[in-house]
Amino acid sequence: MAPPYWRICYVDGSDAPDLIANGLDGYIVRTEDEKVVRKIPKISGRVLGDGQKEYTHPDEDHREDIEYEKRVYERLAGLEGVTEVVGIDQNGISMVYYPDRDLENKILGRGLGRSTPPPSLDVRRRLAVMVTTAVAGCHDRVVLWFDVALRNVLLDGDSVRLCDFANSMMVEPDVDIAESDEAGYTLRVELLHLTNLVYSIMTWTKSTNESYEESEWPDTWPESDLGGAEQNHAQGLEKRIQRR
Repeated sequence: MAPPYWRICYVDGSDAPDLIANGLDGYIVRTEDEKVVRKIPKISGRVLGDGQKEYTHPDEDHREDIEYEKRVYERLAGLEGVTEVVGIDQNGISMVYYPDRDLENKILGRGLGRSTPPPSLDVRRRLAVMVTTAVAGCHDRVVLWFDVALRNVLLDGDSVRLCDFANSMMVEPDVDIAESDEAGYTLRVELLHLTNLVYSIMTWTKSTNESYEESEWPDTWPESDLGGAEQNHAQGLEKRIQRR
């Protein structure tokens, strides 16, 4: 490729491989191993005719977010239901590649060119339980996930993997996570988002809730025509939130 041309760059200044995804706080790029991807800061620029690189938006590369996410993954290492990290270095976070994509794409049928019927209630219930268990594991290690969303639940065969912890919150180990309050984001709000995520899985629709602090708490809850067991499960989560 003849200069000038645009490239994504590693922190060390070298050219990064092909882009897979452009997230809010980082790029996901390929690696030399087809089973591994790397999350890197959003560093990009033009390579000029003399070989020099002219970087774009150097103050908005989210480098600090990626550094924070590295520490979160170290705390969550080995936790079932969380993206498996295979390496951390100055350039980013190397993770296992999950080609089945995420729950949002699955539910919305993206990339299929056609709509598909939702899986059975048993399958949806199992997915909801796995997501809830993984989030509970994060809380046991005093981490609030924060970005609780369908797009951040990767499919790993019949299992799930939580991803994207750049905006999560690591509570100090000696602090009760139920008492943590980071700019209005609390465990109660996290459980509200989890409830919304479970509702999305069980109804096989994309339901969103923009409450990022308790002052934005919704006045009403969505309704569904799910069976009694699923309705009881949703109500149970709601009661957990109210007790916190």
